[in-house]
Parts: sequence; C-alpha cells; structure tokens
Amino acid sequence: MLHTFAHTQSALMKKRVSRYMIGSDCRSCHGKRLKKEALSVTFAGLDIAEFSCLPLKRLAEMLAPIARGEWPEHRDEKDHAVF
Repeated sequence: MLHTFAHTQSALMKKRVSRYMIGSDCRSCHGKRLKKEALSVTFAGLDIAEFSCLPLKRLAEMLAPIARGEWPEHRDEKDHAVF
C-alpha cells in the first residue's frame, strides 16, 4: 500500500489507498521509533530520543562537567543514580 501511495500518479488511486492508512503514534515509544529497552537508558533524566533533540548549547552545558572529569551524581524518585 505504501508503495502504491508513494509512486502512483493517479489522484483516484491515492484517495482509495489513503482510506486504509492512518497515522498515529506507537503506544510503546510514543513516536520515538525506539524499543523500550533503548528508551529505558537515561542520562540526566532524558532518554536517547529526548537527548538527541536538545539544542547543541544545552547539550554542551550538560556535558561540560563530565568533560572536566566531574561526574555529578543525582538521584531520581526511585533513588537510582542518574548521570
């Protein structure tokens, strides 16, 4: 179906195919397109998808202490170490 929708020149065919296509976020990853195992790893409370969306300036600020050899340890609500 996706191939037909993407490659057809016919507006009628696109209309027919589009009736069977719906867009929605995955219930597991909420549209991040990563497995729950990958999203379970966090840094400073952010999963990899959130981390990759940070502006470079904010990312540099977060990583600066680590670049200096300082590893600030914080605890989350379950008393797990958060880096």
